Amino acid sequence: MSARLDELLSPLASDAFDASAAEHLLTRVEFGATPERVAEACEAGLKPTVAGLLEGAAAPFDDSAQTDLIALGRLDLAQAWWLGRLAGEGGCSVLRERLTLIWHGLFATSQAKVQDLALMLRQNSTQRELALAPFPQLVRAMLVDPSMLVWLDGDQNRVGRPNENLARELFELFALGIGNYTERDVLEAARALSGWTVSGRAARCRERWFDGAPKTIFDETRNFDVDALVDATTSQPACARFVAGRLAREFVHPNPETDRVEALADLLRATEWDLGRCLSQLLRSEWFFAESNLRARIASPVEWSSRARRQLGGGPARLARAQAASRMGQDLFQPPSVKGWDGHRAWIGAATWIERERAALRWARDPSTPAAFADVERADLPAAVFARLLPERPRPEWAAALERDLDALSRDEALRTLVAATLCSPEYQLV
Repeated sequence: MSARLDELLSPLASDAFDASAAEHLLTRVEFGATPERVAEACEAGLKPTVAGLLEGAAAPFDDSAQTDLIALGRLDLAQAWWLGRLAGEGGCSVLRERLTLIWHGLFATSQAKVQDLALMLRQNSTQRELALAPFPQLVRAMLVDPSMLVWLDGDQNRVGRPNENLARELFELFALGIGNYTERDVLEAARALSGWTVSGRAARCRERWFDGAPKTIFDETRNFDVDALVDATTSQPACARFVAGRLAREFVHPNPETDRVEALADLLRATEWDLGRCLSQLLRSEWFFAESNLRARIASPVEWSSRARRQLGGGPARLARAQAASRMGQDLFQPPSVKGWDGHRAWIGAATWIERERAALRWARDPSTPAAFADVERADLPAAVFARLLPERPRPEWAAALERDLDALSRDEALRTLVAATLCSPEYQLV
């Protein structure tokens, strides 16, 4: 590793990986941590814990339930199924599902236009399969994905009548960012993507519809097709920087330092897009655990729901949780635009905050909630609730005033009040 990488992505000292650091890691990677899981990570140590998370994300997975979902044809059930996986139900790797969600938000495609749940679930499966794959491989798969072709009119792109939608979003939103390409690059890239169509839910390139003439992209002239276009795009210096920025915003901070992002981009290039190795370096770095990065992100609705599920167990049924996440602003398989979700502060608005409060009340009233604290004495309820929902965090300032109001309530009412107040507290929204 170069001196620059060693300096900017230096590993956290092993003796600094305490319970607070473990809680931070697991909350960012697994959408939440129980005291038991924190203790397990501390016992194992940082490097083995991160290795275990990545091994789980790379292990074989089973998403055969998609077959039944396709037969039922109900988007809400598909959303509920995925939300269950995102909460780790059935032993799923939450990190793999988290990466799948990141790619869903990046290559944002919506059932609202595609109108074919089978295609949407196939794209979801592809993103899961390639969650840790080299980024160029994922880009190539998305450019010829049937739902993406329908979503961005790539299936209408013909020689002599180029449609620029997919090419433009490839550069602007998927791989490079504004300012790293020209309008001519977009037009020529559209020609390179011509000829693709969707037939019988499969993507294929019809030779007679493909523009086989030379194209000039990034100042290089050749007979570009989709493979050559992917190679040229992901070879641009801006691409590794773009992906590094995305990963840093998701795992470290909404506004990461430029030099750190560039160091992560250097690592992506040096490892030839070995995402597992890069995540291992990132998640073990002093940067990841820096004080300024702790509790710096606002949890998305899916993250909030999955965290509550992992910490409390049980909870409302998956369908109810998926519907609540949609009302809170994160409609799985239906991002609001080709930009995906803006995230962070955009998650909190007048209407969506009300929905978070309502969701917190539903969690508190669910019959499974008392079971999670069945062995706790009434006098110990506040400490037990805070320890489970806000582990390794300072006691909330509002806690004392709330506890005084619990005396007149029954044990169950006091417990529900504590859980609801914690789940909709400012502290719980920050991860």
